[in-house]
Amino acid sequence: MNKKIKSLFEWIVTICIWIPGLGLFIPIAIVIILGSFITTSRSFDKFIKACARLILRCMFIRVQIEELEKFDHQKVFIFIANHVNILDILILFGHIPNYVRGVELDKHFSWPLYGLVLKRMGHIPISHQNPRRAMQSIAAAQNAIEKGTSIIILPEGGRTLDGHFKPFKRGSFFLAKQAKVDIIPTVMLNAFQVMRKGSLKIRPGKIILRFGKIIPYESIQSLEVDEIKSLVHSEMTRLFYEQAT
Repeated sequence: MNKKIKSLFEWIVTICIWIPGLGLFIPIAIVIILGSFITTSRSFDKFIKACARLILRCMFIRVQIEELEKFDHQKVFIFIANHVNILDILILFGHIPNYVRGVELDKHFSWPLYGLVLKRMGHIPISHQNPRRAMQSIAAAQNAIEKGTSIIILPEGGRTLDGHFKPFKRGSFFLAKQAKVDIIPTVMLNAFQVMRKGSLKIRPGKIILRFGKIIPYESIQSLEVDEIKSLVHSEMTRLFYEQAT
């Protein structure tokens, strides 16, 4: 198959994937927004998670879960994960069983419909340009943790360009030290092959969501922020390059 035919075929597949994906997302988003005015998002969290998984399945994306250590689904954790593509929120939010919210780039909250869903669900915007506002976001995340909400943080601060980790930012690990909760290193494998930054093309396939061993707060409380960052980076690197089971 020559390059032009292959590219045409990939675009046809992509269109066939986006149509059901968006066709599901739009009515689900409206239901979530309207529901948030009637009740708390916690009360229909299982429904929202099920919808995230359904959207992925309709886009021919399968997610396989791997837990290196069983964790309490009722407990509060900080999940620190790699950042790959715009499907990350569906993968992570749909498959982390705990009640969890994410810290997400502030400009995403201005996107039509999607941004309003983020706001009504209680996700936390963070700025990469304004340090003061970034610290306010970390404080908001800590407040959410104190109220029983687990937090997802993507410490790279942006989607990968080559499938490997970008440098980690310190804010995630400052939060981990301040919040006094355990960390679960989390990686997504094969997500870069399914979709890449800068392209709308989607290649159907299987993504592995791998949860690493819990890093107890007691083991990091005496560490400096950069030491925590190094520890988590090392564990996530090991998880990422370990052969899939």
